Amino acid sequence: MQRTDRARCSEGRIQSPGFLQGIAKQYDTNTSATYDYSDFAFLLGYANQVTDKLSLGAGLKVIRESIDKVGASSVAFDFGGIYRIGFHGASVGARISNIGKDMKFIAAGAP
Repeated sequence: MQRTDRARCSEGRIQSPGFLQGIAKQYDTNTSATYDYSDFAFLLGYANQVTDKLSLGAGLKVIRESIDKVGASSVAFDFGGIYRIGFHGASVGARISNIGKDMKFIAAGAP
């Protein structure tokens, strides 16, 4: 899935597509009033029934985001399992998600 959009800034207010339209303020007034951004995500998963009561699965995510010429990317893993208790069809499940590095565009924090 890839998404690319363009946002514009007028009189210090960002006019972006979607739910942010007109509500975000431009803090950096020394740069252009327009910018490009894109998001890309690739997901791959696998699951297997290990025994008649236990199923395990794993997933891989590759994520890339960019704003103008600055970009960040990361890889993350997910693991999970389901155990069928055998009592009236009940099951218990657990998962661990987003194991990987944080995405950083720059080394500074947001205001």
